[in-house]
Amino acid sequence: MKKNFILGLIVTFSISLVGCGFNESGQLMSDARTFIEKAEYDKAMDNLSKVLQEDETNVEARGMYYQAMKLQKADKAKYRKDYEQEIKELQDLINDNQGSAKIRSQAEEKLDLAQKAFKSQRSASITRKENAKKTAEENKSKYATSSIYGRKYTQNTYNSNKNSSSSGSGKTTTGNTGGYGTSGNSGSSANTGAGNGGYGSGSRSGNGTLGGTTGTGNTGGGSYTGGSSSEN
Repeated sequence: MKKNFILGLIVTFSISLVGCGFNESGQLMSDARTFIEKAEYDKAMDNLSKVLQEDETNVEARGMYYQAMKLQKADKAKYRKDYEQEIKELQDLINDNQGSAKIRSQAEEKLDLAQKAFKSQRSASITRKENAKKTAEENKSKYATSSIYGRKYTQNTYNSNKNSSSSGSGKTTTGNTGGYGTSGNSGSSANTGAGNGGYGSGSRSGNGTLGGTTGTGNTGGGSYTGGSSSEN
């Protein structure tokens, strides 16, 4: 009789402990779902870890832990604006059939937004590249034009300076010294020798009534005139 009573107490106590364990796990699971909805993934994974410590075979807890981990990685990628990585994390979550169906539904909504953001990002990137290429081509064209004008200006300046130098310079030719006049034979006669440089020469008289020669220097010496009286 006593043995049956003691056995009954043991069974009752064991059932109570199991019931308390299930109630505690259930509460941890419920809180984990709430934490995931609030994006408090560390708290959710902490709760789920406690559940798995009590029962490693709990498929739902294991699935929810994986979902919380993937959502956390997706949010970090979104913060970095790495939408391609965010899409990958969300697709991994959705393709896994374990865990919470409600969480998968939320992940699908996040995936739709991530794909739109990624598409917009790629479009903006393409536009920036096209604008950069266009700007580079315009700058190249401006540089080429300015180089051509620069060369023309330099050549014109050189030619102008060269022409100015040529027109400003001149050559000086020195003439021969004026020669001597020859004598006049009759009447009056005169011969003239002229030079551009030096002095004019003197004169000689002939037999005429009046003869004279003139030598004139135009540069550097003024002029000199010689005359003679008649000879018999």
